Amino acid sequence: MAIHDCTGLRVRAGELRRLESTWSAVAGRADPPFLLRPSSLIGRIVGRTPDVNEEHRNLIRLALARYLGQVDPREAVWRDLARRHSLLPILPDWTGFVGLREDGAVFWVSEDDGSLSPDIDEHAAHLAKIRGSELFPELAFLAPTVSPDWVQCWSCGGSGRVIIEGKAGGNIRCLCGGIGSLPPDLAARLRRMRP
Repeated sequence: MAIHDCTGLRVRAGELRRLESTWSAVAGRADPPFLLRPSSLIGRIVGRTPDVNEEHRNLIRLALARYLGQVDPREAVWRDLARRHSLLPILPDWTGFVGLREDGAVFWVSEDDGSLSPDIDEHAAHLAKIRGSELFPELAFLAPTVSPDWVQCWSCGGSGRVIIEGKAGGNIRCLCGGIGSLPPDLAARLRRMRP
């Protein structure tokens, strides 16, 4: 069975399907986790979304208020953590989420103990901005702007979709976050980490 890249991890194709179905069954969510941990891939940076102006702050506040007003019981733990820390969950993961503060700072929030950490690796911050703009369309300003110097993703061949044994990987995200390319510095660091 072939081994495939998936958000920086290398797992067997059968394991990807098992992880996806387990996530959907246990969490009751359509979105599988990105399988990240704070500072697990590249090194520590303090995450911040650049150029957050007052309009952006208002949009983040409104998105957080809307999120906190949901009644889906499957999200109750994360809603409580989001309320406690005033953070909008923009990147779900197995044991917590990357949360966005209204000033643009991002933090790792652990579901296990409710702790908060400012240590977010560059790859997680990149994925969080992409996923946050998808989950909350009013936060489109989070999405990175692809420029000509970006490197085509080697995992998906630029399609933005993970292909497993000739088929699209469903809800499994590629390490590029689904946009088909990566910023050059991030691409170089991720390539150095490949076995």
